[in-house]
Amino acid sequence: MIYDVDDDLGNAVSRAAISLDGEPSSNGHTTMHAFQSRLGFTTATPAGGSELKTMIEGDFYGGGGGTFRLRHAYGEWNGLLAGQTWTNFGGFLAMHPTVDFTPTPGIGNAARQAQLRYTVDGFSIALEDPESLGGKPNATYRFVDTVTVNGTDVDQVGSGDAAKSRLPDLTMRYQGAAGDFNYAASAMLRQVRYDANSQDAAPAAWSSDSATGWGLALEANAKVAEGVTIRGGVTHGDGIGGYLEGSPAAPAYIDPTTGSLETIKATGGAASITVAPVLAT
Repeated sequence: MIYDVDDDLGNAVSRAAISLDGEPSSNGHTTMHAFQSRLGFTTATPAGGSELKTMIEGDFYGGGGGTFRLRHAYGEWNGLLAGQTWTNFGGFLAMHPTVDFTPTPGIGNAARQAQLRYTVDGFSIALEDPESLGGKPNATYRFVDTVTVNGTDVDQVGSGDAAKSRLPDLTMRYQGAAGDFNYAASAMLRQVRYDANSQDAAPAAWSSDSATGWGLALEANAKVAEGVTIRGGVTHGDGIGGYLEGSPAAPAYIDPTTGSLETIKATGGAASITVAPVLAT
């Protein structure tokens, strides 16, 4: 059950729907749903001296709520994982627990996407879907196409997208612990690209170009007293796109004059403290 005081934010916090100071807003909205309910199953089978694990899980949060969607679907054996699950870049160490479904902004995004990952001890390396989490460069455009209808020329507005994905994203992560202190460091390397050479209606200055995107994330948490945990994380990158949780920008854009692809830098961070009551026994 959700009650929004100022704006109607929907089934979870939509940051774009929050009114800025001085903007008109509509006060008081109640929402009730069970879309976060999940269905799934896991298996564990001895195979070749190791354990073959599989997982399939979904919930009803597809389309913002009401449609069944796939969350996890993967197999894992002897350190090798293939399928869709949490990205290897983002984690949960700096994520503050809240009742809202929207994660903590500013940290490495811990969303799910298709990947091929290998893990040994605390180190993991993965090839991941280049179009899902990180996103494509902003290479959309609109054009006017004149057609003849019953002998009359009519202008129709069309749109196109010249973004192109050529290589998977590369992610690396190391996670460890020292007593009650947990820490992780992640890195991401990707290619962002567009190609408008085969699209006649694209802007005249556009041709094709590519750029290198990268990102770094540090996160940690520590239990500093009974029932007290502090968390923090910082993320920075150029062309990082959606690998930064809550990033409002695409990973890159096309310079309208030169047609060159320009990456967009982004930095975020978060810190929090959790205090839980300690019950006497």
